[in-house]
Order: sequence, then C-alpha cells, then structure tokens
Amino acid sequence: MASMEPTRIVIVAPDTLAPEPGDDAAVLEVERSRSLRIGLLQAGYNIVAVLPVDSFLPDRLAQLQPDMIIVDAESQARDTLEHVVMATREARRPIVMFTDDTDTSHVRGAIAAGVTAYVVAGLAPERVKPVLAVLMTLNNNGQAITLSKKLADKGAVDGAGLAKVMASEKRDYTFAQTFPTGTHAMWLYYWMASVGINPLKDAKVITVPPPQTLANMRVGNMDGYCVGEPWNHRAIINGIGVTAVTPQDIWKDHPEKVLGTTGEFVKKYPNTARAVTMAVMETGHWIDASLQNKNKMAETIADKSYVNTSVDAINQRILGRYQNGQGKTWDDPDYMKFFNDGA
Repeated sequence: MASMEPTRIVIVAPDTLAPEPGDDAAVLEVERSRSLRIGLLQAGYNIVAVLPVDSFLPDRLAQLQPDMIIVDAESQARDTLEHVVMATREARRPIVMFTDDTDTSHVRGAIAAGVTAYVVAGLAPERVKPVLAVLMTLNNNGQAITLSKKLADKGAVDGAGLAKVMASEKRDYTFAQTFPTGTHAMWLYYWMASVGINPLKDAKVITVPPPQTLANMRVGNMDGYCVGEPWNHRAIINGIGVTAVTPQDIWKDHPEKVLGTTGEFVKKYPNTARAVTMAVMETGHWIDASLQNKNKMAETIADKSYVNTSVDAINQRILGRYQNGQGKTWDDPDYMKFFNDGA
C-alpha cells in the first residue's frame, strides 16, 4: 500500500523576525510562530509556506493550494481572516485558528466566518499533534434539506421558491442543522446562499439533534432543516415537510460520516485500528451488494433499539426510491452508498 503524502500546510503568521527590544508583544508573536512550526514538523506535517499578512495573501493561497491553513489569531492575521476565507471559497479547505483568547463571541464570530477549528490553548509544540484519526469514510450521499409543509403550500418547494417566499413575507425564519461546523450546516448554508439567502443574516440557524427535527417542525419551531435520513423521508410520511434538495444534487458522491478514533488510539493499537476498519468496510460492502441486504439492514436499524421508526421510512431512500412530498417521484442513482465500489 502506498504511503500517504503528509498534509500540506500554509501558516499565516507575523512577519516580525527581529522584534524591537522591549516589545514584549512582538516577542511573544515570534515565539508563538516558532513553536507552531516546530510542533507541526515534529508531527510530520509538510509546511509548504509561511505567509505574511499582506494584500498578496489571497493570491498566494490560491497558487499554493494547501490542504490546510493555520492562522495565528493573536497576530494581525485576525484582521485578514475574511480574506483567507474568501481566497478559499472556490476550493474549501480547513482553516484552523490557534489562540489564547477565551472570549466566546470571538469564537462564534470566527466559526461564522468560516473557521473550521478554533483552538484555545496557545501554540505550544506539544499541542500541535494529530488529535483525531479518520480511518475511512462510512458513506456517500443520503442527506436532504426539508422545508415545512406550510412553506411548501406557499410555493417554497425548492431554493428559488423559498427565496421568493422569504422576500415577500417578512418575518423571522428558523432553520436547523445538526452541528454548527458539520456537513449538514455546510449544505444548508451553501444551498441558501446559492439562491440569494444569507444564512447568517436573513435567517436564524439553530442546532437540533436529528431525532428531534420532526417534533420541532410539527409544533412550528422551525421552517426547515438539513439532516440525514430517515428524518427527511419521515417528514413526508408524517405530512409535515417536503424535500427541497438532496446534497448529492449539489455534490455527487459527497463524503458524509466517517469512522474516527483519537490519534493516540491508532498509535497505541494500530492492529486493532486496521481490524475495525476492515470490519466496517466489509459491512458496507455487504449492504451495497444486494437489495435483499439493504432491506435486511433497514429492518435491523429501524428497531426501537436503534432508530425506532418504520422500515419504510428507511428502506425507500436506501434503495434510491425518492419522492418530494409534492407528487414528484424518481429513482435516484446517487442514493446513499456505503462501500460504493471502494470509494
């Protein structure tokens, strides 16, 4: 098996190489930057560039195409965060901020701007090490964005319809995702923005656990949500929502859930990590192998010990049989897949 290439990282850091005597703040910035580089190199990462904070930063990032961008939040790089995010909007990549700042408003602002991870603890070398190991992708496709039946009755059955209704009927609109920095939030934000709705200004976006989405929509706490199945198809069965779009329509075969462990676990138990990965991979291969296996899987997880729903709420979309709740039905070739021919 070919070895994986080390993650290519660009650091956005202060360009103060020789601080003036007595400038304690500048000395700390230089030490922070030095510690960060040492920690990354010791952890096996490939630092392709250390870029200063200047007007050329977006162009340099576009040219280098790093796998990850690390920003020192205690330097003037904080003021250029928006430029970093804009420079990567066509090819999204993780943006990590390290800081000693515990102000929660700054954390929320950074996440809203597009930061993937906000690490509060400074940049000591021992902090810069793999925390999570992603062993494999568990599945592709199989999510959806659901709009309430009340909105659908007014013409909001897709993105354009939602934008039109929100523009004509001014009120507070609430949508939900399952985790602020997860893929469901990403799909929801991207889809809303694509039709001219600013998800951070034009609507309130809240976090709701998947099983609670139906109850919240039923009582009118939300106008829509993005979540995995079976909660989108369940909304149609219950007559309270419609499917406006599936993320596979946005990005075919997009990665979704992953099998992850701590980095320490993989280092300490490498053989166990391989065995678990193979077991999960074989299970995914078994599910994808036949309609009979898919139905058996649906019957198993529909049990009250797991998802606690009806089998038909699960097996229809697992089999690629879709409906939008407005009379449209179709066979989607890009339904949820697990092994997906080894993808």
